[in-house]
Amino acid sequence: MAAGVQAESVALYRQTLLTGLADAENALSAIERSALREALLVGIVAEAQRTAELARLQYREGEADLLRLFDAEQRLVEAEDAHAVAVQERLEAFIDLYKATGGGVLVGTPTLISAG
Repeated sequence: MAAGVQAESVALYRQTLLTGLADAENALSAIERSALREALLVGIVAEAQRTAELARLQYREGEADLLRLFDAEQRLVEAEDAHAVAVQERLEAFIDLYKATGGGVLVGTPTLISAG
């Protein structure tokens, strides 16, 4: 009986370890993907800023209409929003990695025992 309980405990431990390693690997992959996306979006935001500034200048000089200016400003806002989402995804992936490596686990936390 004790050998069976021990074998079950070892199997459970092994499964928990493998799940933790898979979670950590997934989080590391997510960090890498989101960092690459974030880096690409930094360039896109910079280009959108230059385009919006040029549209503002052209509008002031009478070379562009208001619709062109609004379009450039909207593209800038969309690029900045996408960048913010990429940053959030990267930070969430770091949180997932922290959790996968045992961070945030409270050892010795009291549990409720039903009086049954």
